Amino acid sequence: MPGDPYRDERFVERYDIDNPPGEDHAYYRALADEIDAKKIIDVGCGTGLLTRALATPGRVVIGVDPSATMLGYARRQPGAEAVTWIHGDVTRLTGARDADLP
Repeated sequence: MPGDPYRDERFVERYDIDNPPGEDHAYYRALADEIDAKKIIDVGCGTGLLTRALATPGRVVIGVDPSATMLGYARRQPGAEAVTWIHGDVTRLTGARDADLP
């Protein structure tokens, strides 16, 4: 991937503080529940805050982000083991056509 604009780990650690869950997160969690989503792909998942919240039992959740620093942080957070993390962009996805919530 080209240069990582989020390569400063200190910035990444503050990202969730500056961008806490809000109405957008509530909307996507409710939508996933409403449509009974079994497979969710979060492209541009960043630190994985929403991605991890979507990873409930019985779901396959995939987080994709071009920032290795963001993904490194996401992989260290509670609940990260329930998500498949992919470094890259949508071109790295295979089998995405069957996602209920892409």
